[in-house]
Amino acid sequence: MNRTERLAAITLLLLARRRVTAAEIARTFEISERTVYRDLDALGQGGLPLISQAGAGGGYELPADYRLMPLTLTPDEAIALWTALQAVGSRDHPMREAARGAWLRIQAALPQELRDHVVDVGAGVDVSRMLPDAQVPATVFATAVRALRERRQLRIWYHVPTTGHSTERTVDLYGLACVRGRWYAPAHCHLRGGLRSFRLDRVTRAELLTSSYTLPRTFDLAAWVRGLFDYEQRAEERLPIEVHFSPQAGRRVVDDRFFREGLERQADGSFKATLTIPVSDLDWYAEIVVGYAGQARVVSPPVLRERVAMLARGLLEVHEAPAGAGGGDTSSTPPSP
Repeated sequence: MNRTERLAAITLLLLARRRVTAAEIARTFEISERTVYRDLDALGQGGLPLISQAGAGGGYELPADYRLMPLTLTPDEAIALWTALQAVGSRDHPMREAARGAWLRIQAALPQELRDHVVDVGAGVDVSRMLPDAQVPATVFATAVRALRERRQLRIWYHVPTTGHSTERTVDLYGLACVRGRWYAPAHCHLRGGLRSFRLDRVTRAELLTSSYTLPRTFDLAAWVRGLFDYEQRAEERLPIEVHFSPQAGRRVVDDRFFREGLERQADGSFKATLTIPVSDLDWYAEIVVGYAGQARVVSPPVLRERVAMLARGLLEVHEAPAGAGGGDTSSTPPSP
C-alpha cells in the first residue's frame, strides 16, 4: 500500500485496538519503527488527536470518545464479512492487503459489543482452505483488477508450461473468475483475434496500457463460466480418454480449452492429452479430433476411436467425386482395339 493508504490503515488500527505500540504498528504493516514515528507525526499534524503513553504498557491511543459512526450490521452479517475478508487476508492472496484494510475499517466502525462477538466467534472458525490453490503474483492481480475497473487494455506475458514458451499479448479483459482453485480471465486476445481464457497464475507479467476498450454488452461472465466449466460438473457417467497430437498440432492444441488442462508434452515434441469427460460429450470430442485433420490420434477408449473413424468415413464419402465427374483417379485405361 502507498503512504496515504497506510496512514488511513494506522488510524483504523488505533480505532480498533485503542492502544498500540510503535513496534506493533511496524509488525502489522511490515515497516520500520522510524517510518512508524514519521507516520504518527504526520497524523498528528493532520489533526488526529493522538495520545502518547510512556512507560511499560504504554503506546499510542485515541481519546475514548473519538470514534466513527457505528456501522449497523447484524451479528450474522458481521461474521459473514469477517469470514470472507479473513479468507482473503490470512494467506498469500493477491488482494491480502486490501482485505486487511477493509476489515480494519469495518472493525473500527462496529459497536464494541458486536466487535467482541466477532472476535469470539472468529476464534472458532478456520478459513485457511477457502483460498485458490494456484498462486497469482500480487502485481499481476492488482494490474488486472485495475484494467477491468478502468477498461484499459493489458499487455501480458503468458507462459504455457506444456511448451515452455511465453507469448506477449495485448488483451481486453472481460472479467475475473475463480473456479476450482484457479483464477481465470476471459479476454479478447488481439494476437489470436478472438475470445480466449487465460489462467492468471500463468501470467508472468502484466502491464497496463493507455489504450481503452469497450466491454461487449452481449458478454455474460456467469454464462461464460458455465460454458467453460459446467461440462466437468455434470452428475453423469464419466470416461477417461487419451489423445495424442503431432508436433505440428502443438501450437493449436496448447490453446485448445478442451484439451489443454490435461496436456503433457512428450520428448519427441508431440503432445499427450489425458482427461475425463462426460459420456454424453463423446460425439463432441470425436468432432474436435476430426477437426485436427490427421494430426490427432485417439489412443483410448475404443468407443471414441470408433466414432472418430465413423466421422472420417462420412467425410470421405461426402468428398469423393461422383462417377464420371473427374477429379478422382487421373489414370486412364487404353481403349480397346
